[in-house]
Amino acid sequence: MNGQEVAFLILAVIGGLAGLLVVTSRNVVHAALYLVVALASVAGVYLLLAAPFVAFVQVIIYVGAIVVLLLFGIMLTRAPVGRRVLDNTLRARVGAFVVGAGLFTMLTVFLAARSARRASPPRPPPPPPPLANRCSGTTCCPSRRSACCCWPP
Repeated sequence: MNGQEVAFLILAVIGGLAGLLVVTSRNVVHAALYLVVALASVAGVYLLLAAPFVAFVQVIIYVGAIVVLLLFGIMLTRAPVGRRVLDNTLRARVGAFVVGAGLFTMLTVFLAARSARRASPPRPPPPPPPLANRCSGTTCCPSRRSACCCWPP
């Protein structure tokens, strides 16, 4: 493992954990700050890929503009924050579990079917049809043009 691979691994772990914290955080402001970390790790990956312009655009547009806009929107609207807002009823939790289990089952079935198709050896192509002599209906050989009556002289 060289240094670039180690740096990518570190950025991937940081970005993955930050992304997980974005969707599991109970505080909206904390979720927005975790989003900053996740987007900054994506910009770091762009730098590793030798794309500094894309990394710069990532930081300026996403981290600089969208997250700040999100934070201003949260603070100016005085959105309710806390555990009471995020508590779901039992019915909503059961529905989310059913949808998640259905999606997991569907993806598992599709991926298993695809891997089963890839595991079987490919079928050989069918043999080409013989060149039929249009004049007499007999099979002719392209290397012996004189034997066929339809070949141009």
